Parts: sequence; C-alpha cells; structure tokens
Amino acid sequence: MVDLSRLADLSPEQLEFLRLRLKETPKRGPAGDPARIPPRRASGPAPLSFSQQRIWILTQLGADPTSSNLAKALRIRGRLDILALTGAFAEIVRRHEALRLQISVVDGVPEQVPLPVFSLPVPQIDLASIAPAQREEEALRLAAAESREAFSLDLGRFLRAALVRLAPEDHLLLVTLHHIVADNLSMIVLVQELSVLYEAFSRRRPSPLPELPIQYLDFVAWQHEQLQGQVQEDHLSYWTNRLAGAPPTLDLPTDHPRTAGAAFRAGRHPIRYPEALAGNLAAFARREGSTLFMVLLAAFQALLHRYSGATDLVIGVLSGNRNRKELEPLIGLFANTVPIRADLSEDPNLGGFLARVRDATLEAHAHQDLPFDRLVERLKPKRIQGRTPLFQVAFNLQETPLPFLRLGDLSLTPVEIFRGAADLDLYLSIEGTQGGIFGLIEYDASLFDDETIAELVESYERFLELFARQPGMLLSQMQLPEKLQAKAEAARLRDRKQRIAVAATFSAEPLADVLRDWMGVLEIPAEVVFAPYQQVAQQLITPGSLLTGNAQGVNVVLVRLEDWLRHGEDTGSGLPAAVALERIRAGVQDLLGALVAVPESALAPLLLCICAPSPQCAERADLAPGLESLLGEIRGAVAGLPHVHLIETQEIAELYPVAEFYEPYGDKHAHVPFTPSYFAALATMLARRIYALRRPPCKVIVLDCDNTLWKGVCAEAGPGGVEIGSAYGLLQQFFLRQKEAGKLLCLCSKNNPEDVREVFARRPEMPLRWEHFTAHRLNWSSKAENLRSLAAELGLGLDSFVFVDDNPVECAEVQAACPEVLTVELPEPEQIPRFLHHVWAFDRLRITEDDRRRAEVYRQNRERERLRETSFSLAEFLADLRLEVDLLPLTPECLPRAAQLTQRTNQLNLTTIRRSEAELAALCASGAREGRVIAVRDRFGEYGLVGLLLFSGDREALDVETFLLSCRVLGRGVERRVLAELGRLAHARGLRRIELRFVPTAKNRPALEFLEAVASPGRGHTAAETIYTLPVGEGILHV
Repeated sequence: MVDLSRLADLSPEQLEFLRLRLKETPKRGPAGDPARIPPRRASGPAPLSFSQQRIWILTQLGADPTSSNLAKALRIRGRLDILALTGAFAEIVRRHEALRLQISVVDGVPEQVPLPVFSLPVPQIDLASIAPAQREEEALRLAAAESREAFSLDLGRFLRAALVRLAPEDHLLLVTLHHIVADNLSMIVLVQELSVLYEAFSRRRPSPLPELPIQYLDFVAWQHEQLQGQVQEDHLSYWTNRLAGAPPTLDLPTDHPRTAGAAFRAGRHPIRYPEALAGNLAAFARREGSTLFMVLLAAFQALLHRYSGATDLVIGVLSGNRNRKELEPLIGLFANTVPIRADLSEDPNLGGFLARVRDATLEAHAHQDLPFDRLVERLKPKRIQGRTPLFQVAFNLQETPLPFLRLGDLSLTPVEIFRGAADLDLYLSIEGTQGGIFGLIEYDASLFDDETIAELVESYERFLELFARQPGMLLSQMQLPEKLQAKAEAARLRDRKQRIAVAATFSAEPLADVLRDWMGVLEIPAEVVFAPYQQVAQQLITPGSLLTGNAQGVNVVLVRLEDWLRHGEDTGSGLPAAVALERIRAGVQDLLGALVAVPESALAPLLLCICAPSPQCAERADLAPGLESLLGEIRGAVAGLPHVHLIETQEIAELYPVAEFYEPYGDKHAHVPFTPSYFAALATMLARRIYALRRPPCKVIVLDCDNTLWKGVCAEAGPGGVEIGSAYGLLQQFFLRQKEAGKLLCLCSKNNPEDVREVFARRPEMPLRWEHFTAHRLNWSSKAENLRSLAAELGLGLDSFVFVDDNPVECAEVQAACPEVLTVELPEPEQIPRFLHHVWAFDRLRITEDDRRRAEVYRQNRERERLRETSFSLAEFLADLRLEVDLLPLTPECLPRAAQLTQRTNQLNLTTIRRSEAELAALCASGAREGRVIAVRDRFGEYGLVGLLLFSGDREALDVETFLLSCRVLGRGVERRVLAELGRLAHARGLRRIELRFVPTAKNRPALEFLEAVASPGRGHTAAETIYTLPVGEGILHV
C-alpha cells in the first residue's frame, strides 16, 4: 500500500511546499520525529480500532467470514528445519499481541484483550506420493481451500500456518491472517521476521530482533484519544467539502450488464512494463515536481476518463497509514482507504493534469488519518446494491513488495493464491517499480472479459509513455485502441437509460415508485417522467414534447374516459348521457387523431392503457352502450398502429384484482382517482408490458412430461393411468396457444420414448399431440445436457429457451448448469392455471406471420439437413437446394417482421442498430433511407423474410447502413447473393461503389469475416465504425 507521507524524492522546494500545505502535522519531539505513541495506561480490555469496528460489524451482519482472510503461500526449496520453523512462528506470536487478541462482546459493545502466548501448530500435509503432474494442482487447491477457512473472532488466534510437503526438499508454506488484526503490510512484516528468526533458530542462536517499542493495542488507545473533538471534526470538514457533489458511481463501460444481487467473481491480469519506462516516468516526475506514485495515479485516472467519458471521478487509494516509525515493525490493522477525487474538466494537458493530481494527493495526505468508515458515516452516501460507497475503482502502489527472501540457506518465493472473489469493479495494484513496473489488475469477471482487461493494461502502458514523453499533449488527444473504444460505445448504448414518459388524463404520479422498483428488478435502466397534467393529445402532436422527443424509450398514455367530462372539481357525473357521451367522444377522437395522423410523434413504443372508471360512472346503465362503442373504436384504430399496444381495464382486473380501487376524496380534490393498491397494480401491468417489449424473446418452450403435462408417471401408471384433469388440460391448452403464437415446443423427460409416445397415441382428449413438438429428448441423460443438445439441433441460443418442470431438483440442476435458460418450476395442480398467466416470459405483444410459421420452418430445415448429409460437397448441396433470393420493398405489411429482425439478429448484422416499427416507417418516409426486405425460398419451401437492408445513395456510393440476415440462412451463400443484388441496384443508378458500415460487437464476428472476404476496410464516421468498400462493376455481380 502506498504511504502518502513517503515523498522522499521531492526536491527541497517541494518539501517546503508540502510543509506549508500540511497544517495538521503532529507535534514533534526533540529528535524532530512526531511524538511517539505511548504505551496504553490500562492493561485490561481495549476497544476496537475504527477499522476493526467496520470488519466486526460486517461479520455481525452476516458477511462471508472468509472474505477477511489474508493469505500467502511461500515455496520453500531446500532441506527444511521443521523445529526452527515452528520456533520462529512461536516467537512471532509472542512478539505481536495482535495475533492473540480475544474479541468478545460486553453489554453489546465489542472489546479485545490479549491472551497469553500460545504455541502455534504447523500441521503438515504430505503430497510427495502423488504423481508430479497432479501434485502442483493439489497443492494450489489446498492453498485456496486454506485461504477460505474461517476464523473464530472469540478464540484469540488470528494466525494459521500449514506446511504442504511436495518432495523431501520442496515445501509450500501456507500462512493466513485475519484482516481484523492485520493488513497487507503486516503480512510483509511477518514474512520478514520469519526469515530472520528461522535463520537464527536453524543455527541454534537466539532471536536477533529487538523488542517492539509498542503493541497494537497501544495504537488503538492512542487513535481513540487523537481522533475526537476538533481534530476529527477538521478532518471530516475537509473531506465533506472535498467530496461535495462528487458522482456516487464511476459508470465504466462493461462487457456484460450489471445484475442486481450477483456475486462478485474475480479475475486477474498481470502487469509488466519495461525498466526503461519506469526510469522515464521517474525522471518525468522529478521534472514536474511530483512523485512516481502521482504519475502512475494520474495516468490511471486519465485512462478511466477516456474509457468512461467521466470528467469527475473518485478513486480509492490504499494507504498503509504507518506514518510513525514505531508502527512500521508492527502486525496490526493500520491500513486506510483515501478517496482521491480527480478533476479532468476543461481538457488540460498531461503536465497540467499531473499538477492537479499532485495537489489532490498532498491534501489527501494531510487528512489520511481519518478512518474511511468515519467518512462514510458522516457523508451517508446513497447505497447502490452491488456498489461500494464513494468509489468502485481502487489504486495501490505497494511500496514494500514482498522481496525474494531466504530461510537460512533455503530459497523462499511467493506463490499466488487466487481466491476468486472481488468487491470492486477494478483494482490496480503496482507491486514494484525496480527493474520495471509490475503488478496486477483485479476485476469483476461478471462484468469484464479478460480480453477487455488486457486491452486496458496495454492502453495504460501507452498512456504512461505519453505522460513521460509528451506532457504537452491534451487529455482529449490520448486515444484508446479502436476495438476498445468500440466496446465502450456499445456498452454505453446498451446501458443507456430508457425514458418511460407518462401522459395521463388524471394525476398519475403515485405509480412512479412502484414502476421504478419494477425496472430495477427487471434490470432495465430507466427513468420515469411525467408530462404536464391532462395534456395527452398535445403531447402526441407537439414536436419536442416529452413524448415526441422520446425516441429511445417507452411512451405511456393512461386514459380514464370519464376524465373528459371533468371541469375543475366538477367530475361531470350528473351530465345527461347524450351530453356526456358527446364530450367523451370528442376526447377519444382527439386522442385517436393524434395517434393516427402524426405517427412520427410516437417513434417509441406506446402503451395505451384504459383505466378503471369510477363506481358512479360504471353504474350508469345509460352510458354503458356508448362507452363500449367508443372502446370498440379505440380497439379498431390501435389495431392498425404497430407501435401502439392497448391495455384494457378488464385485463388489469383479471391479472391484478384490487378490491378497493377508487379514492373519491383524491379524485375530487386532486384528481388522483385511485388507491395506492390500484396504482401498484397499474404500475405492475405497465412493467410487464415494458418487459415484453425490451426482453430477448422466448422462442423455445421445453416441457417435462410426468407430473408436468399430466399427473402420474407414465412408465408406472401406463397411458391410461396418467391423469389429465382440468389443471393439466388447461396447461396443455395454454402451451398449444403458445405454439400457435410462434413458440417451438419440445419435450425433455427422463423416460423411455415408447412410454411417452404411447400416452400421446392413446389419450386423444389431450390438447397437445405428438406432432406439435418440434424436437424431443426422452432419455436418462441430465436435462441440462439435453437442453444444450436441443439448442444445437435447433440452432438457437439457450437464452431463448424456457424450461418447465415440476421437480425442484431438476430445476435447480438446470439453473446451475444452464443459467441462460429461464427455468420455471411448476406449482401444485390447483395453482397451475393462475401461475401460467403470471410467467411474463410467455407474453407476446404482437405476432407476425413468420412467428406462426416457425414450427413449419424448422420442419423444412430438417429436410434440408437430410439433403446436406447426402450431398458430396457444399456446392452440390447449394445447387440441389435451388435457392432463390429476392429483395422486396419495405412495405407497411413488412414492418413488424423487419423491426423484429433488427431486435433479434446478432451474427450476420453489420451494425446491430435496433429499431421499432415506427422508427423504420419514419426513417423510410423521411427519405433518409431506402428499405428492402430479403425473402428466400428453396425446393423445400419458404424461409420467409430473413433479412433487411437500409441504404441511401449519393453521386458516388451506395451507403449501406443496415445489412442483416437471420441465422436460419447462414451457410447458404445468401449474403453474397444479396450483395450481388445491391451491386445491380448501384450499377443501375450509375454509382461507382458500395460502402458497407460495420460496428463490431461480441456476436457479429460472422459479419466481419464476410466483409473481409469481399471488401476493403476504411475509416468510418465514428471511432467504433469501419466502412468496407466494394467497387461497382462486372465482378460484383458474381461475388
């Protein structure tokens, strides 16, 4: 850990500047050193230090007890003296009372007291008889297991040691400390003392180490005396001002979206930069009046700035906090974390930015004694699940790396133990600067791929070189590699918050909190905003309004028909039926006119929800026929609007019934007509529809058989003995409707195939028939294995599968082995009908003709695969298919399928721009792009619409912005035929070349391979984009 007080390489002028800045310097004794920490006056129980309190509280809250373990593995080569080794450990335990502190709770308050000296056992594990290839692996496994073994705080033993024997002169020493009495520098102290003591004891000499001047509890007593009153308040005041307005998180672009409640999964990547770079950086630091630590930190902050786009960021810097001589030889918990805020605004040059970092570092030094937990307690930052408070990225320069030591005549070298857990997004640890710069970066592997971390490590080296060589360069001129920049832009696009814009005929704000909570549960980054009261039609037709300006989000319109009768507090409930219906009809016509006449105003999907009428309105029989007629008009109009999705009152009532839904007082005085329960039901219904709009679609439903499709075990009861009953009959009808809506049904059951087929053959009253299932896995293999086999057969990802089974053990196995699959555990039979209607993954807002044909398409594909298997070559197979490709105009009838393709297609998709039906319609209507859909057929039948092209042409080139093909036609040469058709179109228009835009993603490698085979790359319109160019001529007609 870096000790911010160790700035020895500053010049005399800089040291004077430091002296003036550090107003909190402790009083000095006659030798010029800070006043020494005295032994504590009392010998009884002592309180915990401030850092110890944090760890103790975490253990009481149920934190993983092994997360506080500090572990080190040391390889010892040579003839080991076990007696000297155990004696050395015993002496270390005697010297450091921190290792034998007993922590107990008295009247609810933790306290600690030193125990008598004890002999530390060093158990031995002999692996010498194991084969050499397995020996190393087992030794590392044992080291990892030992590092995860929990300590008991009340036993007073916070040091463990174990010895793994690999060969007569080859051992692995495992040392584990608990963080509540130690930090990383404590481990270095321990290993250094172990080396000195072993050498002495192996020669049968006494310990050469001087007695320690103080013990850890002396420091604890001194800390409690020092950090109180005005001293503590001054520190808190500085940090409060320094961090005022700081962003609560550093939102780094990640390869994978953050998942609420997910466990941190650590990855590590080594860092090793050349010695020349270290020398150049040290020289640059001296010229700039800084330290090497400051340069390393500044370059890291600059890298984070260029990667994230943040100009104001906070990084945690680990401080050893041993700024007194008497603390250096102690084992104890002294380390602290200092939040250093970086200001990267106004695009400074590198030298200017380093000056900012220097000032921030010096100021932080003056206030580093304040424990981090006291700062968090004062600031009370907003807690975000899965994110540490104040910072999520940390930096550390290990000033005292564990050196290459010896145990007498034996060599002693560290061996890395990888525990596999992380609590930060990124943690950069520089562990040495002699002979080069080396260390590691630890990262949350659930967020970042190792490839990305490797690119960041390479970029950090380039940034360090720029600091050393070009201090006049502006921050904005520091460039990330194109691939890394493309990943960052793709992640920002993925994580961009969607706006849910709500316009209503009543005051709808009470639904906001529940809707926001649902978005958090569903992991949909979103903000909920409300249009001004009673301005539904205006919001739909006014350019730049909240709804018309919401192109990337979801619009919500909430309508209560009777609200068009309202005038102030007069609800209009006493109006004659004819007058009331005329007013409501005028409101409905205004609404539908806005929806129909100006489709450009609603580029985002729009949820139109008809909310429950008041009891007074519902009870008026004279209004009922007219209101039903108006609802029919709304249904008819919305049916022709692909971007509008209707939610009716009855649908909400059936799915989320609320007994007391009406709030008469709120309706009259504030136009808040509903109870909190109804607003919660309304928000839940909206969240469900938004989820259906934004989630990846379910394509395959895999069903178990016994006690899922029927009650009983067919192998035991026989086809006549299994029971269908009303619950299982309704279940089968439900999944038959899912098939008719385009889902593929498959069977996956631990059964004999003949037994299952016999049930379908002899039970004709069942709604589901054998032929309804696209594929089957009826065997005794694991269901996870069978699901992977089905995915391979169907050519679909597991993330498009839903697996339904009654057995909790089978469900748990699938969840663990195939986490991409949505696993649904079926409840008891009487609960099945209602349960099925509350599995949101089965919802589908719009069904295309291609959806309905999906099962037939897969039947055709099996015929094609049989042809492929009997063909002698790919050329013969393609010739026998008799493939035909057509480019058809993007007509309104094709919009649903075209939009669906943009949302679902990933592999052969050059830019992966996602668009709704309304966005496609508006884009083509504006003349900015022309659209073509790609239709393919062969001897076995129609593939349907399998691709989309969006392009424009100028005097020189055909600019193809979107080129995508469904995976169902990959490997058939369709992409080359489409390109040839584009060549004919460009040639007919007198254009000289075709320009194909490409933006890399994690999944569109096939698109890149296609482009590299047919075209030449060039610079794109953005850093993430490459344009591949193909000249128009005779050759392109035969690509």
